Amino acid sequence: MRRRFIIKFTLFFIIIAYNIFYIHSQTAIASNSIDKSLLPYMNFPWLLIKHDKESSMYSETEIPRFPKTLYEIGVSANLDTELATPLIYDGKIILADHEGVFVLEEESGELLWGAEIFFDDLHSRKIKEPQPWTRWKCYGLWEFVQSYGVGQNLYVATVNTSVSSLLAFDIEKGSLLWRAKVNGPITSNLVIGNKKIFVGTAHSDGKVYCFSEDGRLCWSTYIGGNIRGLSIGDSLVFVSSEYNKKLYALNIDNGSIGWTYTHDSLITSPVYREGLIFLGDAEGNLILISKDGMLLWEKAIGVCSSVDGHSYVAIDKRNVYVSSSLGGKSFLISLDFSGNEVGKIEFPEGKSLGVPVVTRSIIVIPTISKNTARIYLLWKRGLTKIYEIELKEPTIWLPKVSAGYGNLYVILEEGDKGYKLLKFGDKEGPTIIDTKTRFQEDYLEIEVKVFDKNSGIYKVFLCKEEKGLEVSYIEMELGRKYVIEPIGGYGINEEIYVIKLPYKDYNGLKYKVIAIDNVGNYSISYLKN
Repeated sequence: MRRRFIIKFTLFFIIIAYNIFYIHSQTAIASNSIDKSLLPYMNFPWLLIKHDKESSMYSETEIPRFPKTLYEIGVSANLDTELATPLIYDGKIILADHEGVFVLEEESGELLWGAEIFFDDLHSRKIKEPQPWTRWKCYGLWEFVQSYGVGQNLYVATVNTSVSSLLAFDIEKGSLLWRAKVNGPITSNLVIGNKKIFVGTAHSDGKVYCFSEDGRLCWSTYIGGNIRGLSIGDSLVFVSSEYNKKLYALNIDNGSIGWTYTHDSLITSPVYREGLIFLGDAEGNLILISKDGMLLWEKAIGVCSSVDGHSYVAIDKRNVYVSSSLGGKSFLISLDFSGNEVGKIEFPEGKSLGVPVVTRSIIVIPTISKNTARIYLLWKRGLTKIYEIELKEPTIWLPKVSAGYGNLYVILEEGDKGYKLLKFGDKEGPTIIDTKTRFQEDYLEIEVKVFDKNSGIYKVFLCKEEKGLEVSYIEMELGRKYVIEPIGGYGINEEIYVIKLPYKDYNGLKYKVIAIDNVGNYSISYLKN
C-alpha cells in the first residue's frame, strides 16, 4: 500500500511539474512575441521585369543599408542578349533562361518546379542548375523565352523566327493553363494592367497585342518597327518602337491610338509616373511628355540605354534617377519632375552602369568594369554611397537586380562557372545596449540606448504587460533632435529613445522595450520593476 502511494505521489508530482514547466514555457514564448501591426509593412513583390506596369523600377520596400549574403545558388539565367531578372511573389522567386521558366522557394532557394518550353526532352536540364531535373516538365514548343511576368498567373512570352506564344502557368503547381498564339516574333517587355496582358512584336508584324488573363485576344494595333518598350498609366498603353521617332498612346480598352508624339531623333522605352511619361533619345537626352502627348522639357544628361532600346531610368514618387554617360565618365543623376538636378554622383573611371533599382530609402546600382561587377548602395537623399558589394568572379554581363520583402536579389554570370542567384538581406534584430529609469517627482523617465548596424532603427516601443499578455504599446521618441535624417537612417549608430510615464502607471506593472529595425527584425528587453 505504502509503495503504491509513493508511486502515485511521484506520478502526481511529475505531472504537476510538467504542467508548471509547460505553462511557464508557453508564457515565455507568448511574452516574446509582438503585435505584427507594429512592424514595418514589407509585403512588396517585384512582379515584372521592370517591376510594375509603369516600368518604374521602383519598389516601396526598405532594404538593409549593409546587407549580408543570405544564400547563393546556381541557376540558369541567360536570356540570349541579357541576364534574367528575378521576380519575387508570394514566397517565390520566378526566373527564366532562353529555353524555359522555373520557380524557387524564396526562403531557401529550393526548386519548386520548372517548365522546359523549347526542347522536347529534358537532357539539357540534367546538366543545368537548378536541380533536381525531375521537377521539370517538358513542352517542346521550339520557342525561346522573351519575357515573363506575374498577374493572376505566371505569364511567359515566347518567340521563334515567325510566330510567338503567350503562355499561362499556374504559379503553385507549374501546370500550363493556356497558350495563345501571336502572329509575329515578340520583341517587347511583357506588362500587365487592368487585368490584361500586353506584348509587342517585330517589324514583320509590328503590332501591340492585348490579351485577357484567361487567354482571349482583346485587340491588336499596328504600330510598325520592332516594338520594344511598353508601360501603362492613365488607362493608356505607351509604346516605343525600334528605329522609330514616335511615342504612341493606345487606349487600354480597345487599342485605338489616342495620341502620337513625334520626336526629332530615335527614342527609347517609356516610363510612366504620376501623369508623366519619361523616355530617352539617341542623343542621350531625357525627355518628359505630358499624359496628353505634349513635350514638357528635354535635358541633355547622357541617358544610358540597353542595345534593344530600354532606358536606364527609374522613378519614385518625387524624382527620376538616370544612369548617365557624359564625356567618358559615368554618373547617376537625380532630377525632380520639373527637370531640376537634385543630386549627382560620379563613379570610378571605366565603370559602366546598369539600370537603377530604387527602394524607399536606398538606390541600388549594378556596375561592371574590366570584367568585374559591383553593386553600389546609395542613400537616396544626396546620392551618398553607403555600401558596395563586390562580386568577385569575372563576368562580361551587367548583373540584374530586383528588390522585395526587405531583401535584394541579384543574378550574376561567373564565366565558366555559369550563373548564380544571390539573396542579400538582414536577419539580425537590433541591439538594445542599455535601459535606464529615472524618477522625476510624479513621473518616471525611461531611456533606452539602441542601434542596428545593418538596417537602422524603424521604431522603439514601450509595451505594458498584464498576466503575460501585451495590453498596450507606446512609441518612444528620439532623445536628440535632427535637422535632417542622418545618412543611412536613425539607429545605424547608437541612438537614445526616451519616454515619460506617470509613476502610478508604472508601479507594480511589467514593461518591456521592443526595438524594431527597418526590415522588420525586432529585439525585446524587459525593464526591472
